[in-house]
Amino acid sequence: MDYELAEGRFLCEFFSARNGFCFCFEVSREGNLDAFLILASANAALDQQEEASKAATEIKRIKPDFLLKKYAETQPYRDPKILKQVTSMLQRAGVQ
Repeated sequence: MDYELAEGRFLCEFFSARNGFCFCFEVSREGNLDAFLILASANAALDQQEEASKAATEIKRIKPDFLLKKYAETQPYRDPKILKQVTSMLQRAGVQ
């Protein structure tokens, strides 16, 4: 599949055939924290621990002082159960 690349932007795709789960998201430049947060939580949810750990490592590289507790405090989820699920998957990935 060919994608047109805009300046400094590219499309990143994650796919797991095992679960039939697929999503794409756009990443602006290298080191997009949000993209790696999505990858870490999605891979953890799919029991792909190796990939989840790689994303967690990138999160720490991009933002060495990242704290999951502080991140959770800034997220505007209406339903606290969803926030709990997100933070649980990030913890499972190795995000502290």
